[in-house]
Amino acid sequence: MCIRAAMFGGRLALLATDSGTPADAVISGSPPALLQMLNSGRLATSRNPVQIRGDAEIANLYRELFAAARPDLEEELSRLIGDMPARHLGQIARSVRTWARRARRIAGENIAEYLQEEGRDLITRTELEEFLRGVDNAREAADRVEARLGRIERTLTGPLEKDMP
Repeated sequence: MCIRAAMFGGRLALLATDSGTPADAVISGSPPALLQMLNSGRLATSRNPVQIRGDAEIANLYRELFAAARPDLEEELSRLIGDMPARHLGQIARSVRTWARRARRIAGENIAEYLQEEGRDLITRTELEEFLRGVDNAREAADRVEARLGRIERTLTGPLEKDMP
């Protein structure tokens, strides 16, 4: 089954259909990928690809339209259970999302620290910066040696070329 977006009388209509009529543009992907596309504007990630077939300009206009028309879930929920309970549930959902993001960030930092300090599988930022400074110093020294050798070569070959007819 697919959801078809069409314009009827200047209004956008979403239809659940399996019609055989070809679409001008098709945006397809998993539900999480499509939601991520609406939230971030990106069409694909390595885990959640979104494919566009047909007229990409029309598909992009629909993507922008759906992103702008994204429903306010808290408002929709308030129609079912009332304003205050919907607001509290919205606050709880935002708190959980904030906690989950923080937990993911902290877990990533802890894993990186373990791999750097305990396992010595990764280098630290300080070690990387020190290595890169060493590479830069070696490159600068090589450039100075090359320039010096060039001057010596010009000095040695210069008088010989003047003596030749």
